[in-house]
Amino acid sequence: MGFQKFLKTFFSLEGLHIVLVVIALVAPSFAESEEKKIEKRGLLLSGGLGGGLGHGGLSLGGHGGFAQVRLGSTLYRLHKYGDYRKQRKKKKNPLDGKPFAKGVVLKTLIRKPKKPNSANRKCVLVRLSTGKEMVAFIPGVGHNLQEHNMVLCRPGKLKDTPGVKIRCVRGKYDLGHPIKTT
Repeated sequence: MGFQKFLKTFFSLEGLHIVLVVIALVAPSFAESEEKKIEKRGLLLSGGLGGGLGHGGLSLGGHGGFAQVRLGSTLYRLHKYGDYRKQRKKKKNPLDGKPFAKGVVLKTLIRKPKKPNSANRKCVLVRLSTGKEMVAFIPGVGHNLQEHNMVLCRPGKLKDTPGVKIRCVRGKYDLGHPIKTT
């Protein structure tokens, strides 16, 4: 009967700092010494031996009791907001969520990659239909792009070249298909 009463009180208290409940049934003297240690550290919430949970002090027939230790989150906070989980960062689409964007070539560029790589990357500065000006990578070997040409761009980061977040689509508008070398 006493334990059922404890469970009802334990689960009906909102915002109670319950993470660790020490139940001492066998050795009351051990429980008292542990309670004094906890009190010295300032971890005991309220009440004495048998009264660590507040609300009138719960005890089990005078043979020990409960001591409550604060260890962080409250039950209420866990219930309200849920367990803490790290959220994955969503990948940012440089084209504002669109899969493709048409653009006009402003200038052809040659970009240098980061440290271990050395091959020059053929890129173009493009004014997109969204109004942004971005540097786009031209995949494949060789191209015939010059100023005022139209290109279709898709999101696609170039890992080893900083600042290049979109790629041109080969075979669309003024950018021809890659030439096969056999």
